[in-house]
Amino acid sequence: MVLSNKKSLVFLNQVKPFKDTWRVHVKCLHSCKINNNSGESLECVLMDEQGEKLHASAKRNQMYRLQRNLPIGEWRSIENFTVTSAGG
Repeated sequence: MVLSNKKSLVFLNQVKPFKDTWRVHVKCLHSCKINNNSGESLECVLMDEQGEKLHASAKRNQMYRLQRNLPIGEWRSIENFTVTSAGG
């Protein structure tokens, strides 16, 4: 997660899986740690200023940094992340 002013902000409904250089302004509504077959992860619900929501997941090697830099209830700009379709 990087804070920068170089790229313009987009809303969550504009984020697509074919690109990984997005910059969004979001608030974390909820987060929790999950232990499953693929290991430990941090699951978050993010919301943008239009009220669009996105489920975010961070693997163990990134979850503590994400938790520290994206506290619940505070607005943050994040960039350079990937999006995948929900499956299962």
